[in-house]
Amino acid sequence: CRPPRLPPGGGGPELNKVTQTVGLRMKLEMRTGDDLDLCLRLTPMLTVSITKFELVGRLCVVLRRCIPYPPFFAGLALYFENTPQINVSFGGTLGSALGLGIDVIRDTIVGVIRGKLVLPNRFVKAIVPAEIPNLDGFFFPDPDGILLWELQEVDFDSGTDAVIKYRVGEHVGESQPWFAAGKQSMSQRFEVVADRCIHQDIWLELWTTECIATASVPLISLLRNGSGSWTMSSKQPGGTQPVVKIGSSFR
Repeated sequence: CRPPRLPPGGGGPELNKVTQTVGLRMKLEMRTGDDLDLCLRLTPMLTVSITKFELVGRLCVVLRRCIPYPPFFAGLALYFENTPQINVSFGGTLGSALGLGIDVIRDTIVGVIRGKLVLPNRFVKAIVPAEIPNLDGFFFPDPDGILLWELQEVDFDSGTDAVIKYRVGEHVGESQPWFAAGKQSMSQRFEVVADRCIHQDIWLELWTTECIATASVPLISLLRNGSGSWTMSSKQPGGTQPVVKIGSSFR
């Protein structure tokens, strides 16, 4: 089975991997048109219309398992690596009222998309079911996926230098040291290979002269929500419980 050829000169989708076992994965920069005229008439006097709906994000299309007969790929998966941006505007007699709750409406739309199409969630379909008896493999990011996570904030007061050590699978590292004196904003970024995000955690240890506290951060929570705060467990009975805030993205 030969992979499709792209015209020379670039400008096409990013081709990450083409094999007979994996298939073809394309990353498409997606931007829907922002001009829209969709009107709903509730009564002769009450109307609502959507005048703008714009979605901006990177859509990944995975054609899985190359086969030597049409349709040439046995399965399909669609997902966004990160949550896309949504812009929406309303018109009509009820447009002003809906505009007051535009943030809630936008968050609701984003929440639905995130719950269905943002890693680790995917839309998966067996085009030729006989070739793919088990769809579990579609739910894991490919082994060359990179998790970018950021230590954004630490709430810890020891009056000494402190450091965060982390482990993700076989990957280990640590933050730059800082003087721990209460809640502090930080922007320390790390990259790790995330090959089985549903089952992996970021194991965190807070150190001064010894390990003070630990926490286990599920990667699936980071990928689904983008960020979050975790209370660390003290290593000493009755000891302090620091709080860490972490953000993430996937590429």
